[in-house]
Amino acid sequence: MNVSVSGLVRDGSGIGVLQRMLYPRLTDLGVTLDVLPTRDLGSGSLVRMRGVLTGLTSEPTGDAFLSLVSPVPARIARPMVAFVHDVRWRRTRRTIPRAYRHLDFARTMRQATHIVALSRTAASEIADLAPRYAHKIRIIYCGLGQVGRAVEIAKAPGKLVLIGSGPHKRNEQALEALMAIDTSWPADVVGINLSGACRRIAARAHGARSITFKAGLSQKEFMAELGSAEYYMSLGVDEGFGLPYVEALALGCQVIAIDQPLTRELIEGGAILLANGTTAEISEQLGSVEPIAAEDRLRIVHRYSWEAAAREVKSCICEAIG
Repeated sequence: MNVSVSGLVRDGSGIGVLQRMLYPRLTDLGVTLDVLPTRDLGSGSLVRMRGVLTGLTSEPTGDAFLSLVSPVPARIARPMVAFVHDVRWRRTRRTIPRAYRHLDFARTMRQATHIVALSRTAASEIADLAPRYAHKIRIIYCGLGQVGRAVEIAKAPGKLVLIGSGPHKRNEQALEALMAIDTSWPADVVGINLSGACRRIAARAHGARSITFKAGLSQKEFMAELGSAEYYMSLGVDEGFGLPYVEALALGCQVIAIDQPLTRELIEGGAILLANGTTAEISEQLGSVEPIAAEDRLRIVHRYSWEAAAREVKSCICEAIG
């Protein structure tokens, strides 16, 4: 079986992790992959536009096309299995980017033989936006991020990690809430790739607790930072799957997240779930968090496997080819 696949995007991004963990396992299952040119050419408006054109003009070959990155190529003369990671662009993008996303979403839903959603929650949102194509949707859960399997790493007591600069991550509110806790916990906060607004919030804290900002980490350095943390926290409510949730669990972290349909689906029983609310309300809840037992966290970890994901993706491709 010969399958064209989307070109690799930057390492460490959610899609980049998915590609790098999934592609070799598809190869192990006997799928020959033709990796198309990457559309991830760097930052800046003109460079991104050139990347979009690269994606549009790519020509899939082989028996089928496995699409993990937008946009869908303009010319597709073969069955296509397409990942739709989320539809948060409806809420988080401005007018022109939102219009572009909507156009590509419509083309993808129309042309794909199968649509892969990464959770029941994401599948429901996709179906609500394109009900006539709901019959195409298949749910395939990801594996354990870049970790791949559960590992034991020594913890720095009281260390809490925040990750990501995107507004949907809500790390600005997370940092404000952490600064307002009237306890010695957490002892240290490490922010990885956080926004400039987070740095300004930390500057106003006047040494209330230790805050360290890090960026440009290698995969090994990133895993070491997250793995040595006792807690990983994310207040985001706009994820399709949320690789960092299961990645942190696999590394033995306590995960703190918002109680919502996605987290109830993926990590309920293995994570500390907070009621969504104001910064003050979240801070109050953080002041009395109760750790989750290791066996309960491992029960969640054992649900997810890249090998199982690859088998299901291959099955979708076989169905698409017929």
